[in-house]
Amino acid sequence: MTELRVLGMMLAAAFVAAAAIVLLQGGRAEVATGTLDPAAEHHTTGQSAAYDGIDRWAFRGQSEVAFVARLTKAGYSCARVKAAETECTRAQRWPIERILKVNATLDVSLEPRVIALRAESRLAHENSWSRAAAAALRRAGGLEPQALAVRGFEIDSIELLSRVVVDALVHGGWAGLCDRAGSANACAEIARERRASGYSPVPPVVQVGEAVQVVRALERLRLDPVALRGPDEMPSDALLVRLQGTEQWLDFEGADLAGHRFTASVQLEMEGGTPAKLVLQLDDHTQEIALKGTARTANAGDVMFLLPQIGTGPRRIATWLRAPNVHDETTLALVRARLPEADPAFQPLLLRRFLDKLATQERPEVALGLYPALLLVEQRGEALREAGAPRWLPRDESGQLVLQGFADDPVTRAAWVRAVCEPDFDTIGADAACWHRALVSDPPVAQLLRNELEPLQAQFSAMEGNHPLRMRLARWQALLDTAR
Repeated sequence: MTELRVLGMMLAAAFVAAAAIVLLQGGRAEVATGTLDPAAEHHTTGQSAAYDGIDRWAFRGQSEVAFVARLTKAGYSCARVKAAETECTRAQRWPIERILKVNATLDVSLEPRVIALRAESRLAHENSWSRAAAAALRRAGGLEPQALAVRGFEIDSIELLSRVVVDALVHGGWAGLCDRAGSANACAEIARERRASGYSPVPPVVQVGEAVQVVRALERLRLDPVALRGPDEMPSDALLVRLQGTEQWLDFEGADLAGHRFTASVQLEMEGGTPAKLVLQLDDHTQEIALKGTARTANAGDVMFLLPQIGTGPRRIATWLRAPNVHDETTLALVRARLPEADPAFQPLLLRRFLDKLATQERPEVALGLYPALLLVEQRGEALREAGAPRWLPRDESGQLVLQGFADDPVTRAAWVRAVCEPDFDTIGADAACWHRALVSDPPVAQLLRNELEPLQAQFSAMEGNHPLRMRLARWQALLDTAR
């Protein structure tokens, strides 16, 4: 009896799951198989019911499977007649006997996809009477066109292109909206509304997801990367980006059946790989749209950085690196291993962001600038030293990058010198030669330390010489004397 009860419960659960799937598919049934989006049908015009209204639903990039399924349901018989061409035919008897034929040219480099369509109607019996009858019927609109260059969903303006792409990035298209609707009725209503109104205008704030979600959204629109990743040993989540100065871009291209070609490029910020800007181009028209993207984070909540690798040419593989965390040695080891591999133009930017994160003090009095600069130099230098930051890059190279990346921040430059020139202060003390080179090559740092030290020495001059504070000040004075 127990086994029967368990079996009954399993069957009931299966029935509930199947019912949910049926309900969702019922909502999606509002849109015929293979259609890009019901909103696209708002912008199309069917040329003939005999061709199954092919201009209403066909689009470049449609899978061969979906294309064949759609015409097969309409009574066509389809077969691959060439390596990259599928032909579908149907006999039509009324009002005059003829053969309808639709030919699809395919891109078969990966999954076979439609890139061009043409349709034609041939009389079953070629004679003067049938030709005259067919001509008269066509003039009266009672017969499909003899030949039809199928244009399908035509993206013929930068405005429409913007609406289509932004809709995909924000909502995931109609399929994303339908999946979030939660019921068959809501899904069906969404499809009807989109078919009636088309694609919505671009909103003032374009909120999008992470970089990988942007890539998937563009791929669902049947846009292709301008350049493909070849065989490599990089992680599967690495991205092929185009470098433009210190900007990283994802480039996609597409076309419609009417021959319009367009591109969509998304700028990704280094921190978080956050989508920041969308640039669309159609023919000679260009439109830029600001994006409010989402940064990628690790499981612990730390921000991930997108690092383009050293290489030649504008196309580079960019990989993800977790921000350094002084409490997680794994992140520090990865930074030491990966930072030297980053493109040189990005190294000072990366170093600045990493040092900012390590040196940031969360106490409000620090944020308000209530700590003297000398104390910040000591605290931040200690934090950088504990993180092993001086070992991320060769000493001379890292010193130049810090000077470049923190040109407006002598406190952090001084903290870096302290971390580099006193790597193991408790055991071997300060490296006087290192301090001398650093202070001579960076006079603002030397001046900062002097300006901080002189009033403190005057303020605490009455203390005994062996007092810990007097000893600290004397030590700083000795380091400054190396630069004279």
